[in-house]
Amino acid sequence: MTDGAAARVSVVITAYNYERFVAAAIDSALGQGPGVEVIVVDDGSTDGTAEVLAPYADRVRVISQPNGGQAAAFNTGLIAATGELVALLDADDVLLDGAVERLRAVAAAQPDAVLFLHPMTVIDADGRPTGDTLPEAGRRLPAGDLRPRLLTGPDDIAWQPASGLAFRATALADVLPIPPRDFRICADVYLMNTVGLLGPVATVEDPGAGYRDHGTNAHLRHRFDLDRLRATVERADLTHAEIRERSRRLGLVDDDAELRFRSVTDHAGRLLLARLAPEPGSATTSGSRWRETRRGVEAAWRRPDIGLGRKAVMTGWFVAAAVAPRALLPRLAALALSR
Repeated sequence: MTDGAAARVSVVITAYNYERFVAAAIDSALGQGPGVEVIVVDDGSTDGTAEVLAPYADRVRVISQPNGGQAAAFNTGLIAATGELVALLDADDVLLDGAVERLRAVAAAQPDAVLFLHPMTVIDADGRPTGDTLPEAGRRLPAGDLRPRLLTGPDDIAWQPASGLAFRATALADVLPIPPRDFRICADVYLMNTVGLLGPVATVEDPGAGYRDHGTNAHLRHRFDLDRLRATVERADLTHAEIRERSRRLGLVDDDAELRFRSVTDHAGRLLLARLAPEPGSATTSGSRWRETRRGVEAAWRRPDIGLGRKAVMTGWFVAAAVAPRALLPRLAALALSR
């Protein structure tokens, strides 16, 4: 294997109807220096993305396919990648200068790490820094052996969006392909949770990407979106099932062990759904409300990574969300329970 400091790096860019931004994403990847392979997957764009990609054909591997969603695009790009390290980049984001060099350095220093996270600088639609960061100022990215948390409260791990992620190629090979029908969205969540079961997570200290806030982002939302919340909860169920199956296969838990996940983030979402979108004809809406409230509070007080003050705030949020008039719930939802 090549020494990590000189490892070949594949940057996989997935694009769907981002003709305005994709050239900047490609240019930022090409500007990372030698030993970088750039792959762009056009997932059935119907705008001018194909025309934007055409002039790059001599420097970038462009793969066009019918629209299949995020998992299908990831699968195509990740399976095609030949690098020892593979970085994801959304077509509306950019890599910052030196990002690949810093990734290589961390990979060389931590040869057992299988997943790499780097902070992101938030930029506006025109590429200007807004002053915000992901994660927000004062919060650190998770690192080390996260498997105990993955087996108890995976949804509370503060993962980065796709453009803040890179992987050891050998680890990716163990989890691909991503189920395309189940993860048309949130495919990056699948990758983080499954790869995280294989070994340590490492962080790059300096920002590696610019996360573009253009008002329609999947990760950075400025308004409450009930449909998005419902989809997130559904994908959580699917991700939990993957963690259960893979943890048993890896011998992390006994075959007959029952994994019961208790994540503040997950129970908060389920409480909001129980209040705002109860299943038609359900006689258990009230029971669901108080069950999710109780479980959410229990999850907050079991978390070892936050202090008493934060646990108290989370407890107050759950109580408020359980009893507040429905008209106020979107406002409560907007007061995100940051992980």
